[in-house]
Amino acid sequence: MVSELLKEIRDNPEVRAEARRIILTDDLLELPDVVKTLAATQQQLVELMASMNSRLDRMEARQGRMETQQGRMEARQGRMETQLERIDNDLSEFKGSVKTQLERIDNDLGELKGSVVENKATRRMRQLAPSRYGLHSPTVVAGEVAEHGPTQQFLEACRRAGAAQEQVDRLNSTDLIIRARSGTDGASTPIYVVVEVAYTLDSEDVVRADESRRILRSLIPGSGEPDAKVIAALYGVRMREDDRDAAEELDIGVFTEVLRT
Repeated sequence: MVSELLKEIRDNPEVRAEARRIILTDDLLELPDVVKTLAATQQQLVELMASMNSRLDRMEARQGRMETQQGRMEARQGRMETQLERIDNDLSEFKGSVKTQLERIDNDLGELKGSVVENKATRRMRQLAPSRYGLHSPTVVAGEVAEHGPTQQFLEACRRAGAAQEQVDRLNSTDLIIRARSGTDGASTPIYVVVEVAYTLDSEDVVRADESRRILRSLIPGSGEPDAKVIAALYGVRMREDDRDAAEELDIGVFTEVLRT
């Protein structure tokens, strides 16, 4: 009986399947399908991990390329900063050179203008001072800007009149000293005009003219011309209004005119 049943189970698939359902539980029966599903899931996971690894490799490669590019950009930026620093240094040197050249040009131009004014001063003041103050017979007796004039003779006369060395030095540094006369020839009075000359007259010129005038006035009592008078004046092209006002307060004449070459 048992042998017949076993033979029937082996030979008949339907009987064998029914016997399996009877003997085995549903979980055991479903186990092959579960295993297949797990195997398929595992394969999917393997493929997913392979895909992720491939992506990670590509990302690492891309990151490596980005780092290389960043390194190149940093190196290029460093070179640019070095070039900019060199350009800035060159520009600073160029600006310094231009500034120096401009200062030299300005100084040369100032000296040239001053020289032209000084060359004109003797001739023009011999005309302008007599015209303004009613003088005649103007003669240059001293002055740094005078082309000719008995400066040493005049300074020796000042020493004989009692001038100290510093006073002689100041008079010797005065740009121009003109001796003229006022009144009629028969009863004329000696007039000395001390003049400071500059293209741009300023407060220092006012001080120097006033100082030279005071020194020369102090020497008159000891000179051979006790009735002589002393006038201070300034000659140039430009002068600030406040400096001009200061000169006028000290009764110093100001002569400015356009420079013509």
